[in-house]
Amino acid sequence: MSEQECAQRGVLGSGEAGRRTSAWPPTLRRVRWPSALALALVLLVALSVRLYRLTPLDVGLLYAQDADEGVYATTAQLALQGYVPYRDFFTPMPPVAIYLFMAVLRVVYHPWGSAAGMMALRYSCVFFGLVTVGLVYLVGEKLGGSPSGFLAAMLVAVDGIVVAQDRRAMLEAPTNLFSLLAVASYLLAVDLDQQDGSSRVGNGRKLRYLLIASGAFAAAALLTKGTAIVPVIVVLVHLLVRRRWRDLWWFVASVAATCALLAAPFLLACPIEFIKQNYVFHMLRPWDGTVHPLGRLVEIWQYPWSWATVRLALLGIAMTGLAAGKVRHVRSLAVVYLWGGLLLAFFLTSRTYWATYFSALAIPFSLVAGTSLDVAADGDAFKCPGNLLHLSM
Repeated sequence: MSEQECAQRGVLGSGEAGRRTSAWPPTLRRVRWPSALALALVLLVALSVRLYRLTPLDVGLLYAQDADEGVYATTAQLALQGYVPYRDFFTPMPPVAIYLFMAVLRVVYHPWGSAAGMMALRYSCVFFGLVTVGLVYLVGEKLGGSPSGFLAAMLVAVDGIVVAQDRRAMLEAPTNLFSLLAVASYLLAVDLDQQDGSSRVGNGRKLRYLLIASGAFAAAALLTKGTAIVPVIVVLVHLLVRRRWRDLWWFVASVAATCALLAAPFLLACPIEFIKQNYVFHMLRPWDGTVHPLGRLVEIWQYPWSWATVRLALLGIAMTGLAAGKVRHVRSLAVVYLWGGLLLAFFLTSRTYWATYFSALAIPFSLVAGTSLDVAADGDAFKCPGNLLHLSM
């Protein structure tokens, strides 16, 4: 298909043939209204299901509590009173999670806690969840167009396990957000690196900034919940496979510097206890939850709350595999596939697993599911140069 034909079909977005005249002002003309309305709809749905019977405060307190909510809230409360976590009391709660919960409780501080403080923590997790839904839409749109972004974001918006964790004062919501920010920043860096020679000129600094941002977000995720080691491994493996040694250095340096900076207060005050309670404790803790890996896999398949997320992800994998020879941007999903695959392997082999952990898996699973709409779209679109943002290896 020629560029002129592509332009006539509205697929090509650049070049002389793709330029269009419009009576709209430039600012409004740049807004893709169908995409913006779709995103607004997804966010409205996500907000509705997360705040259902979580407001007003006295009703929200009746929502089923998790024991860990009390542990996290108490840790932040004691830290606000001047006690040093790890040194003055035991806690397996990572530093960034403590900082986030302290910041929220500081706004509604009461010496020994309050119902308002607990609900403020829950509402902050709702906020983290909403930002994650919006970011899933943007990443999915870049990977496969607006329909793909819409499906991926809608799955995260209504997935029962994700919603439940976003409604509680738990660590999954901020961890998911930081992990997705790390992966999204890296995908942008990969795309920038793959531009042709003329387009790549002057992009070296932008590439470094994106790699540094990816490393910083990955470190923040890792110091919010230990399972976020997976995004770090994903980027490391992808850079090693692509033999991008300089990029690897920037990413590793960013992760190390951010971790050192965020953990500095505790590394200086109580380094041994910090390491023991954050890492040794988790490595030595007894097996908990569903133990057998096959049992965990069957459990994931049978979750009624995430039924659509799991099955549509498999559909996306199958459709992409069948169309791999025809869809040029199939390799753009390599990072997301690696993320979901390594995270699944991590949960199947870790010492502890509970259904709530699936919240982290739902993010890459939903992005993979969104590609089923892209593969099912009109094949002529793939013949047009420049119609998709390719984020392949």
